[in-house]
Amino acid sequence: MSLVVAVVLTYRRHRLLQGTVAAIQAQSRPPDRVLVIDNDQEAVEALEGFEDVEILTTGENLGPAGGYAVGFEAALARGADKIWVVDDDTAPEPTCLAHLLTASEGVDTIVPFQRKPGFDQGHPPSWNGPLLDARAVRQVGFPRAELFFWAEDTEYFLRLRQAGIPLIRSREAVVLHHNPEDRRRGSRRDWRLYYEVRNALWYRLRAQPLTLHRLWRSAVLAGRPLLSILLLEPSKLPSLRLWGQAVTDVARNRLGRRVDPATWNRCHRGEDTTGS
Repeated sequence: MSLVVAVVLTYRRHRLLQGTVAAIQAQSRPPDRVLVIDNDQEAVEALEGFEDVEILTTGENLGPAGGYAVGFEAALARGADKIWVVDDDTAPEPTCLAHLLTASEGVDTIVPFQRKPGFDQGHPPSWNGPLLDARAVRQVGFPRAELFFWAEDTEYFLRLRQAGIPLIRSREAVVLHHNPEDRRRGSRRDWRLYYEVRNALWYRLRAQPLTLHRLWRSAVLAGRPLLSILLLEPSKLPSLRLWGQAVTDVARNRLGRRVDPATWNRCHRGEDTTGS
């Protein structure tokens, strides 16, 4: 029987984290270990009363990319045969893991069905419940911590595909994706804009062979948020600066945490509302 380690990444979302861990522990076939990676220092308090949960505190906000890199490495160190990746805004249905394991045929990746209004199941997989084989993780490595936020999951699954590792979608394995942070069109953007533009462009221009089609698609991709800023946003200058820095950093192939979320929020909002 495979040893399954559930890896949950969290950052300051107490109620969502509690619901996620409760749903994981309520599985008909529960994971052998539950490992929570805390990008802050609040998960211990949030999970008080939960048993059989190991919490690893990173000591700083590493973003989803760095947090999952820590989590994958820790899962392998604990002898995982399978790594079940569950973001803290995801609630798997009770039979989810059992169906994922049933669908697993070896060194492959099993992706659950997401219940979320407006979600296209044809989109690239994300961290909302995929089951990864430990051999595949050893083969392709960990998520790129230098991406920090946005598209690190897309880039990781690209590496899996490039390594010839099959991706199987299971409609029987179902997760509910809450995702409470959808932005209203025309509302003011925050630090996320920088990473959304930079990493999406980097993924298309640097992570894959460059073609005329990808170059054209990248220009369109960069132009859409710029047009939205110019036409719709009430406070344009901060967003324009983020957009400009993102494009410049892609041109210079600079990754890493170039815009610190907490610092940006203090300067522009007076508070830290960072999400993982």
